Amino acid sequence: MARLIDCSIPKVIGCEISLSWGGKLRIKLPYGWKSHAYEHADIAEILPIDEEKYRSAGGAAIGAIVGGVLTGGIGFLAGAAIGGRRRRNSSYLIRFTDGQFVAFEEKKKPNLIVLDHMLETEKVRVMASPPSQKNKPEQVSSAQPPCSPAPKGGDL
Repeated sequence: MARLIDCSIPKVIGCEISLSWGGKLRIKLPYGWKSHAYEHADIAEILPIDEEKYRSAGGAAIGAIVGGVLTGGIGFLAGAAIGGRRRRNSSYLIRFTDGQFVAFEEKKKPNLIVLDHMLETEKVRVMASPPSQKNKPEQVSSAQPPCSPAPKGGDL
């Protein structure tokens, strides 16, 4: 279960992230005996919040001991560097098509791979889309002048 950071749905107590057989993301937000379930197609936007990378200390310690016993001093350093498994925690904010959102922290590698792929796909989609109308400068119609001349003769 992913660690829930925040959710717009009241009384949600957790966040379950899973993958379907097709590799699509499923998000279940339980509250009491019920839950809100969202499929991959229900995701409107995904944003990264934070990422933390580290090595497991237990694996590094065992690798250092084995490397030190087998080859001496330099093996101690090599064993420590190689022995620890790389781990990663990432936090995401997902907005759904119904207007709700959830923020969570995920540790499971298969889920992180799918979430990262979704982020890359979203970036490419945004970069490939044509510029929006609000970013373009306004064009003045040639049929009508931008301002009318002042009336002659002092009449206002």
